[in-house]
Amino acid sequence: MTLVLELPPDVEQALQNKARRRGMALENLALDVLAREAKDENGAGGDNDYQQRMAAWLKQVEATHQRIDEEIASGSMKPVTSDDVTRAIEACRDARQREILAAAGITMGSESADAE
Repeated sequence: MTLVLELPPDVEQALQNKARRRGMALENLALDVLAREAKDENGAGGDNDYQQRMAAWLKQVEATHQRIDEEIASGSMKPVTSDDVTRAIEACRDARQREILAAAGITMGSESADAE
């Protein structure tokens, strides 16, 4: 069965955020919600439902890992190292420190030049 839903923007955004946090497609999240609602109505569900949802989620995770591995192998995606993360954090910290100093009217470059 095909079902087309017109969702208000705030509901769509909330569902997209929830799906992203769970690492799943919006369509899969919507299907899970509808399936749970139908099972609640019929008094069904339980462990079997949970196992099926977990199996579907694991299948999706495996597909995502496979896609990432393929992109890394093809050179279109570079693996992130701990050094990359450290550099990114340091750059963010340094930028934030510059913003704070600038808001206080302090510029590091002019202070360095004055000291020479």
